[in-house]
Amino acid sequence: MPLVIGSLILLKSIMKEVDFLKEISKSQIESLIQNKTIRNTKRGYVNCSTGYGIGFYRTKGVAGKRYVEDKYVDIANKMDNVKGC
Repeated sequence: MPLVIGSLILLKSIMKEVDFLKEISKSQIESLIQNKTIRNTKRGYVNCSTGYGIGFYRTKGVAGKRYVEDKYVDIANKMDNVKGC
């Protein structure tokens, strides 16, 4: 694996090795915080029930894409679907 030239290269190499990261929007993160599924601490985003980190990664640059474990994206999508009814 090459040395880290940029965070995007590192993220792409991580995405190839693991299949459980998905892109998440800022509004989805905010809805998870409001629902008390996750919280923002000085250590980063953590699961409220366990206190463990949730595997959050953010790319640098203009795009600033956010990636998180897929189960949190699924939870956020379910909450969005319930709000739309």
